[in-house]
Amino acid sequence: MRYFNKFKFSRVYYLIFLFGGVLSIVLFYHTSFVSHLFFPIYSSPQEYVKKQLLVSAVFAQSVWDQNFLNQHPIIKERILSFEKGDLCKDLKDLDTENLSHIDLQAQLKKRGFSCVLRPLVANPFDAQPSYLKIDQTITFNPNEEGIAYQEICNKLQEPICVIRFKRDGFPLHRRLQPHSTKAVLLDGTKDGVIYANEAFKITAHGRAVPKGPHRKHGLKKCPYYQRIHCHQWVDEVMTHAHPTLKDPVPTVSKQ
Repeated sequence: MRYFNKFKFSRVYYLIFLFGGVLSIVLFYHTSFVSHLFFPIYSSPQEYVKKQLLVSAVFAQSVWDQNFLNQHPIIKERILSFEKGDLCKDLKDLDTENLSHIDLQAQLKKRGFSCVLRPLVANPFDAQPSYLKIDQTITFNPNEEGIAYQEICNKLQEPICVIRFKRDGFPLHRRLQPHSTKAVLLDGTKDGVIYANEAFKITAHGRAVPKGPHRKHGLKKCPYYQRIHCHQWVDEVMTHAHPTLKDPVPTVSKQ
């Protein structure tokens, strides 16, 4: 009888332990319980990114992977100079949120920027360049009617400080709306549209963020456990680096 009660008692504890384990797995994958338990400051990915952008890029609380910055000293040096206002101060001070293309052009002209118009390349890594069209198709003829264009602006005195306008949006990509991007390059003697030559992007409010949405670009590991929250967090960081132009502008037609 004593053995039976002991066995029954053990089985009860075993069932409780098993139920607790299953419940933990469910909570881990299907609720935000774990996120709130270990990261109580999080409210939403959007709000958390706003907090991360308030601190220096070289702080652990930022959106940057600090190991990446330590392994890429040139990028880190550029960021520190930028944050101090010693590099690309015009881009740092120019708030590009809620401005139209015309407004931005006027602001850049005051600051001594000059711009060139270029057809939007579909994939810069292709051996034979192809070009995006406004109707969401691709052509190999850069002079074809309906080509999507981007405007690339910089200063002669600081060629590594670049701002780009995609007035036709980015056809066949996520960001279809007209938008702008500010960036600091690695080498000012190279083309301002070469993605590999880009050190980092700048948000509308002048904060340095990784140029792309991946760890290889310097973005830190997602601080959330749920996949949907990770997608929202990454998208929010990149949205800050691609502010939408306030109002539609006429599409560019080559004269």
